[in-house]
Amino acid sequence: MILLAPALVVDTVENGVSISDNPQVHATDLQEFEVVIKLDGKEVRRDKATLNSEGLYSVWFGIGHLADGDYVVEATDAAGNTSKEEFTLIRLNITDSDVGSNLIDTSS
Repeated sequence: MILLAPALVVDTVENGVSISDNPQVHATDLQEFEVVIKLDGKEVRRDKATLNSEGLYSVWFGIGHLADGDYVVEATDAAGNTSKEEFTLIRLNITDSDVGSNLIDTSS
């Protein structure tokens, strides 16, 4: 039997950059695995997958509470098979009122 690496997705990432303030990490596999998240090379989170009602091991969580920077997310199963995603989380910190004040001339 050939065992594949866990199926790993970091959603709201396009061309290596997060387009959301709260990217979601989710992964599934037929066997137990761990997900490790590193920010600028330093481990900031580690989660072990749990068996779900469909008989798959899975993990799902948001990482929007973590700091901006360069992330590597790796899911590794017991056989050593690894899936990896890399992306940069950048928040623009622009509020609607900031945008509105830049676009609407209220001087008249």
